[in-house]
Amino acid sequence: MHSNANLGVHGQGLLNLLGPGDWIEAQHLVLSLFYSISTRKQRLKCLNKKCSREWKFRAHSRYLLKDPNGQIMDKCLVKLQTEFREDPTVNKGWAAFLPRQLHVGPGSILHGPLENATTDDVTPKLYCDKEDCPYELLHPPEDCNVNSSLSFTLQICRVEDILVEGLIKGSIVHFHRARTISVESSRTISASRIGCTGGLGHGNTLSNGIGSGGGHGGTGGEAFYNDNHVEGGYSYGNATLPCELGSGSGNGNSTRTTAGGGIIVVGSLEHPLSSLSIQGYVKADGGNFEPQIRNEKFAIFDNFTGGPGGGFGGTILMFLHMLTIGKLVVLSSMGGYSSSNGSGGGGGGRIHFHWSDIPTGDVYLPIASVKGDIQIWYVYCKLLLQFYHIFSF
Repeated sequence: MHSNANLGVHGQGLLNLLGPGDWIEAQHLVLSLFYSISTRKQRLKCLNKKCSREWKFRAHSRYLLKDPNGQIMDKCLVKLQTEFREDPTVNKGWAAFLPRQLHVGPGSILHGPLENATTDDVTPKLYCDKEDCPYELLHPPEDCNVNSSLSFTLQICRVEDILVEGLIKGSIVHFHRARTISVESSRTISASRIGCTGGLGHGNTLSNGIGSGGGHGGTGGEAFYNDNHVEGGYSYGNATLPCELGSGSGNGNSTRTTAGGGIIVVGSLEHPLSSLSIQGYVKADGGNFEPQIRNEKFAIFDNFTGGPGGGFGGTILMFLHMLTIGKLVVLSSMGGYSSSNGSGGGGGGRIHFHWSDIPTGDVYLPIASVKGDIQIWYVYCKLLLQFYHIFSF
């Protein structure tokens, strides 16, 4: 499913994201209110689990799932007075057993905005030159409708349980009114390299094209060539409750620039997430120069030709009750690498954990378990402990 403008996918039915070839992408994508977005195998398992308590027999599933190899309990479904394709908000039979669930299967993709947008596409307006945090990032609206005036490029709204076994990627990704999110091993939620190309802390450029790195959580790396140099982009934003896009290595008008990282917001001040489990990757890294060398073919460096610096890391902002980060996990908002001819690297972004309802008293109740890596370029933390204190960088 593809749109070069705004796309809202809303429903109370079932949506399959089975694997490779299953993707939904748009310039501005909102996915909301699905009772269950899962694979056929998962639905079948749920039905059997519910019905097998009373009915111990096997039956063909052509009537229900169009799957000759499946098993269903027709009599059980009749007893529950529901059919598979009925509106689950009306019927409280088996539907009450299924949560509002989003399953992005292995190889499946949710993406907003488009990776290779054309001039005919509706371009999302990122707030690259604004100091203030957009109100909706901290206090999102409850209606889950598509609204191009809002800053989100990809929002998943009012889907209780989200299982990520594929890729979710966007410039400004927001999970609203969710209960749990689980990112499986080697799977990714990403806002890397699709933030601002310019921005408040953009890098600067020497006359020969060598550029400094973009800024955000700290300053970007300086650029040097012979006796000349330019400062990196400056630090900006709110360190106590960050919600800024990472700046790029240029002023936004040049093709020779690397983009900063985007933003990933999990939950909100009013509706924190009950549980976040990460066994894969959550990233909002700045862009590296090297991919542009391959794509834009200006890899020759001499007295007249230079290369830009790295893009600055973006923001990962999480409103949580509980957090689990497994081994071999990377949670990162790193600055991008520069070229090797004297340009500057991008500075680190920000990762912030905003805890809700921290237990108090004499009983130790851990709310987070971290065994993987948290990387923001200048600061590198590897925690092998359980803790319940708020921490931020």
